[in-house]
Amino acid sequence: MTWKTQLGAFDPAVVASAKLAGGTRFLSIDSRAKALAAAEGLEVFPPLDAAGRRILAESKR
Repeated sequence: MTWKTQLGAFDPAVVASAKLAGGTRFLSIDSRAKALAAAEGLEVFPPLDAAGRRILAESKR
């Protein structure tokens, strides 16, 4: 995903940590981090907004 869209420096590390810890939900206000978490199968809160859905769609191409 990182080569398809820009991510923050720590977004992959935070999402990976959540997954490794057994998390199922991801709480964030950062659209890019939430899109990455959603792509990794985590439930995100608050739900993805239009920008987050666009980022998620770009990552799936």
